[in-house]
Amino acid sequence: MAMGLYLPDVIYDQNIPVFIRQETSSALLDMLNNRIKKESLNRYSHVYPFGMLTNCFDLDRHSTRRAQLVNYIYDFKNKYKSSPATCPSESELLDGWNKLQVALQWSNLYCADSVDLKLRSLGFGTTPPLRLTSEQIELMAEVEHNRWNMEKLLLGYSKPTPEEEEKCKDNAVRKEYKTKRFVHTDIRPYYQLDEGTKEYDRCISECLPLIAEQ
Repeated sequence: MAMGLYLPDVIYDQNIPVFIRQETSSALLDMLNNRIKKESLNRYSHVYPFGMLTNCFDLDRHSTRRAQLVNYIYDFKNKYKSSPATCPSESELLDGWNKLQVALQWSNLYCADSVDLKLRSLGFGTTPPLRLTSEQIELMAEVEHNRWNMEKLLLGYSKPTPEEEEKCKDNAVRKEYKTKRFVHTDIRPYYQLDEGTKEYDRCISECLPLIAEQ
């Protein structure tokens, strides 16, 4: 996959088809191409993976369920402006999960994979705590945003320049820059985020014990 993503610029500029054989997963390319299919402006639009196995070798039911719960927590936050206290039914988890684009499923998987490490960094062992303190939640919210920053940077996104930052105050322009130019306005230190964005990091951090129970 790496070879296909670092070819000479002329290959991508002229939209020359590139086919890459993948034995396991095309998740990286899926995330890079997380866009509306009719949009033509995308560096990797003509890079096509093939030969993947149906199931990636490094996924199991345990990690998938945690990722489904991460997705549910974000949905719950969007709807009710608060954090869920319990895990929903299997059917409710699957319903939300199956509506997600593959790229967003992988983003939730990466978030879920960090749960145990975050709790260990707070001094907890194999038994998760019942709840975190407000100080622990704030600390883990910053950790989660740092993790998310690295995820996006590794996928080729960049922080906006001051000029782009000014243009992105318009919602339509911000969406265009994110989907077509891989410029994301939330790539910045945690303390520079607005409170609304911080609340999502706090929400997922508050729910670390709930996710760890799965």
